[in-house]
Amino acid sequence: MQNIEIKYRLNSCRYIKKQLKTHSEIRFAEQVHQRDVYFNVPEGRLKIRFQEGKPAQLIYYFREDKSTARISNYTIETLKDPIRKVKELQQQYGILGQVEKWRELYLFRNVRIHLDNVTHLGWFLEFESVITPETSHHIALQNLNNLQEVLASCLTNPIDGSYINLMLNQKRNPS
Repeated sequence: MQNIEIKYRLNSCRYIKKQLKTHSEIRFAEQVHQRDVYFNVPEGRLKIRFQEGKPAQLIYYFREDKSTARISNYTIETLKDPIRKVKELQQQYGILGQVEKWRELYLFRNVRIHLDNVTHLGWFLEFESVITPETSHHIALQNLNNLQEVLASCLTNPIDGSYINLMLNQKRNPS
């Protein structure tokens, strides 16, 4: 599976929440608590996601670390025994770290909008424009660009990397 994604750090979530809730094409989907356990794999990123009220998922993805919109190739597998899988992957690769967040999910056409409050990191806004047989790369990019235009007044400079990268950098360079 593929999507085109981009992420922004937010100083505050109030203004963006107001913008998300007042736009006619953007709808609130859910709020969820997530904990991602990342493994120290040689290529890409591998994590197990634990979510309240949902089965755990094994997520493996490849994405460039750049601050512009980028393609993410990923697979998602629902896990029947996530604790056993954590132990297996810990023995095989070691645990790189964990990220805990509270996510509000909004939808705009094919774009998943994540408003994330990440423990020890703060607020972030992430767009994932999903590419499917019904939504080509061109349309996915167009929808992402439309959303960025709609929310331009809320957006700062995009960031590169993932939450685990930010978390590890923060541990290496505490302020």
